[in-house]
Amino acid sequence: MNAIAAGAPLKILTVNIDRFQHLFVARPGINSPKDMKGKKVAVSRYGAFSDIETRFLIRQWGMDPDRDVQVLQIGNSAARSAALMSGGIDGAVVTPAFVPVARNAGLNVIFDLSTIKTRFANIGLMAQEKLIREQPRLVKAAVAGLVHGIKFWKTNPEAFVKFVREHQQPSFLEYGEYPFFTADEIKKALRIKSAVSEMLDQLQ
Repeated sequence: MNAIAAGAPLKILTVNIDRFQHLFVARPGINSPKDMKGKKVAVSRYGAFSDIETRFLIRQWGMDPDRDVQVLQIGNSAARSAALMSGGIDGAVVTPAFVPVARNAGLNVIFDLSTIKTRFANIGLMAQEKLIREQPRLVKAAVAGLVHGIKFWKTNPEAFVKFVREHQQPSFLEYGEYPFFTADEIKKALRIKSAVSEMLDQLQ
């Protein structure tokens, strides 16, 4: 998004995920958002998505991120996780994959950001304008493959879980809250696919 805002020749084709996905994890003794007042919170770097997301969340909790907590630049999710387990910080936004490790280390998941109703373009598919002009069939195929993959994921959860267990880290499955898409989301994705096809036809 920053690249597009800066003038990069890119087009957004789909927005696959339009909500927050992370969780806020805190050290032992911190059991709720109100306990974070006056504490140290880690982000990757100032101005990065983790920083924007964390400051938004703190405001949702009724606090001022510039006055009520101390925001520190620590690094990526792995670095923030390590800082949490060492006691160097009090809380941080982390990916769902870290949840089993966090719980085993005695840390507390005090907030699931996916419960926030605010919608925004989190993860999507983009393409260069040149690629859209010169290889529209390839772009259409990529979008179609993505949409059909989502549909298969939703309609064949057992096959999906089997694949994840065999090829990916099992943390999501251990967490037990892997975000399956709803039927309405699939219908929306199919409508997007149709709209993208029309857009590409017009660009040819």
